[in-house]
Amino acid sequence: MKVGTIKKILKEDLAKFGKLEAWVEPFISTLNGFIEPVVRTLSNNLTFADNFACKVIEQKFTSGTAAEVSVPAGRRVYGILPVEALNKEITSYKFTRKVNGNISITLTWTGGGDAVCRVVILLE
Repeated sequence: MKVGTIKKILKEDLAKFGKLEAWVEPFISTLNGFIEPVVRTLSNNLTFADNFACKVIEQKFTSGTAAEVSVPAGRRVYGILPVEALNKEITSYKFTRKVNGNISITLTWTGGGDAVCRVVILLE
């Protein structure tokens, strides 16, 4: 989809047409709050996190050992998607909810050891 060239409206541009009423500046601010995310969306610059309620983490894990991960306040985790473990084959994964609201993630991969892993945490 082709997106137009207007990405933001500036009051200075409108002032070229004459004196602006007092309501124009708050209106422009509100309108720009709509235009900017829509243009970004239509320009194919969306990330996975823009499309889904999720948190993407990248941290060091040890194969077969649980690691605690924080969860955004007021959100509930309903699943995880392990994406990468430093080019190792992930053979199993699980998460458990902790009393403090965080989760514990266990990833296991062939060869064992440590790896920096990327995990998508799906949120409600």
